[in-house]
Amino acid sequence: MNGLKGLDKLQRTLNAIGDKASRKAAKAGVNAGMTVLTKHIRQGVNASPVSARLKKAARMTIGKSLKMRGGMPQAKGGFGVGRQSKRRKEKATARAAEKTAGVGISAANIHWPVLGTKKRTQIKTGKSTGIMPPELKGIVPAAVQTAQGPMLEAARAKITKVLAAEAAKLRKG
Repeated sequence: MNGLKGLDKLQRTLNAIGDKASRKAAKAGVNAGMTVLTKHIRQGVNASPVSARLKKAARMTIGKSLKMRGGMPQAKGGFGVGRQSKRRKEKATARAAEKTAGVGISAANIHWPVLGTKKRTQIKTGKSTGIMPPELKGIVPAAVQTAQGPMLEAARAKITKVLAAEAAKLRKG
């Protein structure tokens, strides 16, 4: 190839590493990128003009999920994504057992302030339960836009680190 130094060595290393290590590196790179995205989403929530209570609740619901499908990593990040922590799950169960009049904003209903709701009514009584305007709308797309460069940089750095570790294992073994 024209002018790229070390390309042959890199190609030999990648061929020697194999599929398992390349999948591992890809997964680690995507995960690193998603971590950067969730940080940008949190920054977007902090910068939004909503109440401190809603900001705190929204930040708690931000997460990421990473799965391997067909040997390729697939990830998503945003509001209400990822597993609920054991502590938070226990707290929600305790509140439900107390039969309080509501649990506030959680991963189960974060879509209300993000997307908003139309006019809602109770089914049995027909009593109005109100409208919720979309207070956090546009935060995720804006975060994706601003985080693209840093996400790629984090992914590159992590992939390089994982591939170097795998290559070092091959040299030792």
